This record gives sequence, structure tokens and C-alpha cells, in this order.
Amino acid sequence: MRYILLLSLVNFIVATSTFSNIECGQNTDIMPDRIRLTSKRTNVMENSCDWQKNVISFPNTFYIKVDRKYAFKRTNRADSSLSIIINNNFKQKIAIDIHNDKIAVGNEKCMGLFASSKSRPLWIRIDIDALLDLNLTFISVSYAKFLNSIFVECVHVEKKEPWVSGTLTFKGITHSGMTQDVLDFSLSEPFLDTNTKQDNKQLLTRISIIETRLDTLEKQIISNYKKNNLKHKVISERHEDFSRQIQTDKSHVHHKITNRFIVLLFIVILVVILMFWYVKTCIGKVTIIQKDHFI
Repeated sequence: MRYILLLSLVNFIVATSTFSNIECGQNTDIMPDRIRLTSKRTNVMENSCDWQKNVISFPNTFYIKVDRKYAFKRTNRADSSLSIIINNNFKQKIAIDIHNDKIAVGNEKCMGLFASSKSRPLWIRIDIDALLDLNLTFISVSYAKFLNSIFVECVHVEKKEPWVSGTLTFKGITHSGMTQDVLDFSLSEPFLDTNTKQDNKQLLTRISIIETRLDTLEKQIISNYKKNNLKHKVISERHEDFSRQIQTDKSHVHHKITNRFIVLLFIVILVVILMFWYVKTCIGKVTIIQKDHFI
């Protein structure tokens, strides 16, 4: 009897290393890698854990890994729920309820399969941001199913006043003996494992090399562009000089032609005048000779 009481007390105070300083009910089944809120074995329909000593500052994004598995033999077929309750600095609460067929936050919900006959862990991503100009807090809930590293947008809600900080409470309810476990809590992307980080590092290195090459290529393009502009400018200047020279020569030729035409015209006019004068003079002399002959 003393051993059972001592074990219950330990379960109430101590949890796994991930959930340090979490306080759970005496019927919670705490294991090295998980907190089991409900199951067929414990025969408890409702249980909860308060993680008041894990204060989360907002805005923030955090991830919670849960697993919900049907009992092998069910005496009662009914919906079960695993709730993630956020207690904010204004002593307000918001519950993210994971049911068998949906995730619900108040009146908002998204449909899906969130329970299985086998162990299929589910990651829940919770984004909490402040909308300062509207004096609101925006809460976004997403999920990533078993062996899937892509989060799916699920529910979006708004709450009054910007939230500064908060704590978490986990609560499980079942009437069918469903096993509901809280497996992990993280403030960083859960799918970025060592290999992924190494791949990201290599990718960043390759991106850095590509950026360097692009910078070199950009400088080369700029240099070629400046050279081409300089050549184009020289060609343009030469073209303008040539055009001006042609225009000058054209004007000069036109001027010479005009002068020659004027001189030629003057000579022609002078010749015509002389011819008229000569003809007039000759006619006068012929008339005088004729008159003298008749006399």
C-alpha cells in the first residue's frame, strides 16, 4: 500500500525529461518517453496534467506531438478527446480539442482522421501572434500526420487583447478505452533532424557558392555593359561627326553650285544684252546706208 501511494506521489510530481516540472493526476501513466493520459489499462475516463512551470512567451510557435490509438477491444464506442489548453497571462483559456474526426477550437473546426488502430503520432503546431493595431491575438493551429513533414493549416481564431505569455494543460477524456499519449514538446521545427540540418548546411554552402558566382557574373555583365556603352558612345560620336561632315560637304557643294549657277546666269544675261545691243547697233547703221543710197 505504501509503495502504491509513493508511486502515485511520484507520478503526480515527476514527469519525463521533456516535460520537466509538469504536474499530473495520480492516475496518469508516466513513461520514460511519454505521458499517457488515458488508456484501457488505467481504466480512467478523464485525466489531466498542468505544466504551469513551462511559461511560453508570445508571439511564439511551438509543437506538441501526440498519439491516439483505439483500444483493441472496446466495450463502448464513443468519441474521445485530447485537449491542449493554453492558459494566458490574463487568466483566459483556449482549448484545442483533438477528436477522432476533427480538431476543434471553440466553434471553429477542421475535419480529418486523428485516431488510428495503430500508433501513428501526430504533430500539432500552434502559432500565437499579436495583432497590436487591432488589440487582438491571432492563434493558428496546424497538424502534420504520421510520417509527413508537411503541416496542414487547420483552425484560425482571434482572442481579445495581445497575449504576452502562457502555460499549458493537457487533458484526456475517453469512454472507449482509447490510449492518448503526449509524446513531445518543442519550440523548434521537429522535422529538422541531424541529417536534415546537415543537408541544409550543404544546401546553404551551395547557395553561397552560387551567390558568389552570380555576383561575379553580375560584375562581368556590368563591365561588359559599360564597355558596350562606351563603344556605342564612340560609334555614335563618330556617326555624328561623319553626319556633320557630310552635311558640311553637302552645304559646301550646294554653295559652290549656287555660285557657279549665278556666275553662269550673269554671263548668259550679259551675252544676251550684248547681242541685243549689237543687233540694235547694226540695224541702225544699215538704215542710214540705205537712206544715203537713195539720195
